[in-house]
Amino acid sequence: MHTLLVNGGHVALALIGLWLVYYAERANLAPRAYWGLIGGFSAVAALLLFLVTFPVWIFGDFRVAYYVAGQLAWRGPGEAEGLYAHGNGRVLFVNMPIFSYLFAPFGLVHLKIAMAGVTALNIGAALACWRIIVWLYNFTRRESTFALLAIAMFGPLLYNMREGNTSVFVLLLLLLMLVALRLKRGVAAGVLIAFAVFLKPSLALVAGYFALRGQWRVVAGGLATAIGVTALSVLIFGFDLHVTWYEKSIEPFLHAPVIAAHSVETITAFVARIGMPFQEAVGLWTIVELTPEQENIALTAKLVLLAAIAFAIWRSGRITSPTRDDMEAEIYILFILACLITTTTWAHYYVWMLPAFAYAYTRLKTTAAFAKLRIPLIVSFVLSTPVVFVSQQMEQGAFGPFWNVASSHLLFGGLSLIFILAAMRADFGGAGQSAPPQPAANRA
Repeated sequence: MHTLLVNGGHVALALIGLWLVYYAERANLAPRAYWGLIGGFSAVAALLLFLVTFPVWIFGDFRVAYYVAGQLAWRGPGEAEGLYAHGNGRVLFVNMPIFSYLFAPFGLVHLKIAMAGVTALNIGAALACWRIIVWLYNFTRRESTFALLAIAMFGPLLYNMREGNTSVFVLLLLLLMLVALRLKRGVAAGVLIAFAVFLKPSLALVAGYFALRGQWRVVAGGLATAIGVTALSVLIFGFDLHVTWYEKSIEPFLHAPVIAAHSVETITAFVARIGMPFQEAVGLWTIVELTPEQENIALTAKLVLLAAIAFAIWRSGRITSPTRDDMEAEIYILFILACLITTTTWAHYYVWMLPAFAYAYTRLKTTAAFAKLRIPLIVSFVLSTPVVFVSQQMEQGAFGPFWNVASSHLLFGGLSLIFILAAMRADFGGAGQSAPPQPAANRA
């Protein structure tokens, strides 16, 4: 299928969704009819985009990792070494052994039933994320509708569902962490971020942030959870298997080598593949070594990005005394940094950008001085929304390395959103503080 057809169809679905919102409001539909119409269209749009999303081999991550883990969970710790066997050069299961038990229910049923089950859970988690975002930023019905349409047609979310991965569940944990922070439940927030880090280790950046900010209840909850879960896993599966897990799933990605495949959306991966023909990079799933020049370019880009963020925090004059929305901006920046500067970030990780867009939109709405950031925010969202897709023309090398840039739209969407959030954190334009609207339960 041609790239223009897929992206054109995506735009057409978005326009139809906007027209339906206009129609539903003009017709003054009852709430049940209103949400039935919008919800039904969102489901149809998501299904159509799901069908054209990469990869062709549907539920690849779930089949080779999570479903296998669920089956092995029933065979006892003695069979657990199979979790870390290699398949076509790829490590199958990358989480700590004890987390195989999360997938044990899937191991009891046929693969097709298990795939239907994980899809249903992904949909449920996505809807829960939508409801929490609506609550966090006190969206009106119209804003809630636009948020639902945006989530239903968000490319990284559809890619996550296509792979059967866990990134949307991690997003739910992160949003629940934000709710806990709003409600001043620091220990609960720490427990939630610990589980998020266990599932996606790149989020350790967020965990470290709370220590730097002196949020000791969060740190205590996170450390207690990390120590308890690790100790239990070692007790059940033994120390040697955890050494194997570290050597195969963690240690290789702590250094410069990187996976350069097109769906790995990090600064380092982009530098690694920028000079390759796209048809070579598209399926390069194995680790590649960077040249010294590439390492220097990637490191310089990361340092410039970190320096810009540090400058924004310094410019606000509130380095040591951040407000609540200062801290939320910083946390959202870290969500995206976890995607950009780590060695390996799959495209579905960018689903973590969704609440950051909601935050930035709310700050635009409530702070007039941020009006000049409206167009950059729209551009960032447009860059982040397209489905993950590879056409036949791309695989055949049409337009050469250009596709290595075009297919990295998530990377550029993430970079642009970080700079928008940094500008807001710096009070760009002399905005001062104007906290996002609070849920009714949080208002004095």
